[in-house]
Amino acid sequence: MPEESSDEDSRMLFELTGVLSKKGFIDNLCRYQEPTVVIDYFNSFCDNDPIAA
Repeated sequence: MPEESSDEDSRMLFELTGVLSKKGFIDNLCRYQEPTVVIDYFNSFCDNDPIAA
């Protein structure tokens, strides 16, 4: 991580790594083609602030 990164950046990266490492997440994610469906699917795994569409 860059020196100028914040604690929030670190937290988001940690959460993203956890989501991406879930079994089958990437395989399922690759099946979706509509951006809003991808965002909704991703948000279903996020614990905190959802990603805006």
